[in-house]
Amino acid sequence: MYQLVKRRSTILLLLLAIKLIGAGVEVEHDFIFISPVGMWNGEALCKDETAAAFSRNINNAKRVSSVTIFASALGTFELYVNDRLVSRDEDGNRADYLRPGATDVEKRRSYLSYDVTSAWIKDAGLHNTVSAFVARSWFSDAIGRRMAVKPAFAAKIQLVYDDGTSECIETDGAWTGSFETPFLRAGIYFGEVRDGRKAQNASICAGSVSCVTNTDFTGVVSPMEGPGVSLRYDLALSPVDAYVYGKVEGTTEDAFGHIVIDRRWGMNRPVRIEKGEKLVVDFGQNASAIPEIVATAASGVILTFKSAEMLNDRNGEKVRGNDGPGNSIYRANLRTLKDDGALVMYVFAGVGDELYLPTFTFMGYRYAEISATAPVEIKSVRSIPVTSISQSMERGRVRTGNVAVNRLIDNIRWGMYSNYLSIPTDCPQRNERLGWMADTQVFVPAAFRNANVYSFLCKWMTDMRDFQDDKGRFPSIAPRFGKFSGEYGRFGWADAGVVVPWSAWRMTGNTAIIDSTWNAMCRFLANQQKTKNRTELVADGNCQFADWLAYEKYESYSRRGYDANTKMPFPETRIYWDYLAGCYWYGNARRMQEMASAVGKADECSRFTKMADEARVYLKDSFFKDGGRLPVFLRDMQTPHLFALHLGLYDDTAIKEEAVAQLIKNIKDHGGCLQTGFLGTSIIMDTLTYDIHRPDVAYSLLLQRKNPSWLYSVDQGATTIWERWNSYTKEHGFGPVGMNSFNHYAYGAVLDWLYGTAAGIRPGENGGFDRCFILAPIPDPRLGSIHAEYKTGNGVIVSSWRYEGNICRWHFEIPEGSVAAVTFNGGTKEYGPGQHDLARDFSSLCDNVCVQMDTWSTSNAH
Repeated sequence: MYQLVKRRSTILLLLLAIKLIGAGVEVEHDFIFISPVGMWNGEALCKDETAAAFSRNINNAKRVSSVTIFASALGTFELYVNDRLVSRDEDGNRADYLRPGATDVEKRRSYLSYDVTSAWIKDAGLHNTVSAFVARSWFSDAIGRRMAVKPAFAAKIQLVYDDGTSECIETDGAWTGSFETPFLRAGIYFGEVRDGRKAQNASICAGSVSCVTNTDFTGVVSPMEGPGVSLRYDLALSPVDAYVYGKVEGTTEDAFGHIVIDRRWGMNRPVRIEKGEKLVVDFGQNASAIPEIVATAASGVILTFKSAEMLNDRNGEKVRGNDGPGNSIYRANLRTLKDDGALVMYVFAGVGDELYLPTFTFMGYRYAEISATAPVEIKSVRSIPVTSISQSMERGRVRTGNVAVNRLIDNIRWGMYSNYLSIPTDCPQRNERLGWMADTQVFVPAAFRNANVYSFLCKWMTDMRDFQDDKGRFPSIAPRFGKFSGEYGRFGWADAGVVVPWSAWRMTGNTAIIDSTWNAMCRFLANQQKTKNRTELVADGNCQFADWLAYEKYESYSRRGYDANTKMPFPETRIYWDYLAGCYWYGNARRMQEMASAVGKADECSRFTKMADEARVYLKDSFFKDGGRLPVFLRDMQTPHLFALHLGLYDDTAIKEEAVAQLIKNIKDHGGCLQTGFLGTSIIMDTLTYDIHRPDVAYSLLLQRKNPSWLYSVDQGATTIWERWNSYTKEHGFGPVGMNSFNHYAYGAVLDWLYGTAAGIRPGENGGFDRCFILAPIPDPRLGSIHAEYKTGNGVIVSSWRYEGNICRWHFEIPEGSVAAVTFNGGTKEYGPGQHDLARDFSSLCDNVCVQMDTWSTSNAH
């Protein structure tokens, strides 16, 4: 009787869950995770991460009306009904690749629900098979060092019969499972090896051995938040160049030499690769992706596809950082994956043309090297981008009159495609791919220019809250992945816990993310107030990442801020850390005050106003002792000035102008280049434009071609944003492999300035663009022109200007139902829906550069 009552209770809860999920309400479930019986030597496995198979035959007690499957896994899973893949499609692209995505491995797993009625054989007495493959990615793979945890699957199958009764079938000992699958390797980091000669159906692979309950996870299982991971076939990349080689010439003790190209591959015909030959393919664009290969070979032939972001250059000189002969693929920056990771392999069944598309991995690459153990004929190969930015999420497009800037814009977009992948990763190629929080907090406004990432970031805030400690501190990464638990209390990283919700609200006007994160943010600010956010009181390890990878002194990764003898930070470094940390506390308090006002928390608004005042006094008293000036040892740096000016920490106009002069001189002394890292770069353009009214200097930085600058990497051949300003240079070669990703996105924060300043499309006072927004472009003839479009709930905003001699003509469009506050003639005027045109004569302005929007004249406005 107990089992019957329990079964009925489960059915009622599932029916309620289906109803609530349909209404957009999150419902947590109690799932039973199961793993195959048998020995699992996962601790000894690293590169060969095998997958597991699961299966259950289900007999229809009565004729079936509808079937819903709720499924999750300790890892990533593929689900099948009667050997047919169950998946979600959107815009012609698969939208649930690598499901259910990444979450805190200790606190949360996600589940997905599928209506599989159309795939179900419905007559009474007949049976159906539900099966799955599971790989342990994002749960117990090599990065988390939880190798002993077996892949596990969990499901609830809700059957509703024609007579209105229901039945729920869960994962239990009645399921069968096995580790004997075609996936000899299945993981995100080391890649995938699939044997086409083995049974390809999970139902067959599962065999007849029962499964047992897996108790390695004790957290909650809740509906998957945000978008899934899409296979963007609409963005599929075909080769732009491909060549076969088998020999190397010019090898010396100091150089790997260069390859000898035997033949080039034309894409309209097959190419045959012999054993010992290698096919190098250039897809023209660095991206997170998987290959789609159609090829023919004899049974047992193994094809290997190795990914790479770059090619070795010149004669493969070792002093230039090359790891192989010129024009071969470069993989040194993949770190531990460089030899036998970040690849896929396929064992041919020998049945004619065979299609291989990986199931459980992704890689970050532009180039590939394809080889085989015996002759293989390749008919076609494409690179399919993998991203959580679906086609329907796309929002903005912008083009300028400068070809290099347009390439930069494309690089930023592709960097976002590549790293917004279940979580906002730092990079998609090496043995990391973690949710480092500073990268995202500086990039969020730019992210919203490309796409509606609100639900994606709401999900990530859940990851962040799951990882918050009992002191209220946020970590440096989210979600948690075993070994990489993340250091707490690192300013600029932990502060994403406040900056991301604030930015998401400002860019959309949607306060839901504030409501869901409010208590966590309050705990975080309470700790910052208690400790003044000082490193010695708040940061694990008593150290900071600070302005990561900056060119300035006191930078952390380079150890320039450390004493070479004692290996400890200089006293000045600690003061610098505490200053920047105090700036983040002050900025966070101001953000909390604004968010409290937005959600109607009057008392909280007052509380955080007082906290902001307290933080400001602390900063002034602690770091501006020299008559209101920064310490002398910080005045020859850019980032300290930028934070002081951006936060309005100068009360005396003369002292502020003195600081401005020092900042401008610093930029000039460095050849007109910025010197900032992750944190300083995120605010430099707005600080120059709006806080010290020097947009001309901001434009100069945008258009700078020397190192370091945005266009420098473009000139070096970048197709995404790089981790370092000089990750590769034509002059010197490759940067240090320990920290040298060619697909990061933090420096892409400049995209927000291009939309918000160059094109002038800015969110309204209450956040977002749907009803009221701001149009206030600041043009510069050196850019030539700009055309920006931004899709809102009411329609598309357009802002487009171009120069005709000294006349700048601006065309803008406001969607129906919206109003724009347009800045011109020294003031602001509201414009309603429609198309409008304004013009400005720059002939009387020094240097023909617009520094203030004060002389616009109306022309053909309508």
